Amino acid sequence: MEAIETIKELATNEEFVTYYDLEEKHKWELENVKMGAYEEATKKNSLKIAKNMLEMGIKPSVISKATNISMKELKNLEKKV
Repeated sequence: MEAIETIKELATNEEFVTYYDLEEKHKWELENVKMGAYEEATKKNSLKIAKNMLEMGIKPSVISKATNISMKELKNLEKKV
């Protein structure tokens, strides 16, 4: 029961609640940064693969299906190849 009383006490402590909320916000922001970095790296990798596939003569429609890169992006990439 002592643990429950401690939790109740902390839940009503404004300073603790504020600190806890800031910590949770910080964790959420870090997770978003990690996810953004992962998505960016994945996109770069997909573009490299698409470029290689274009150089191999594979149809852009097939590349689009394989990489989830839009046809518009592939047309722009194709101009660079």
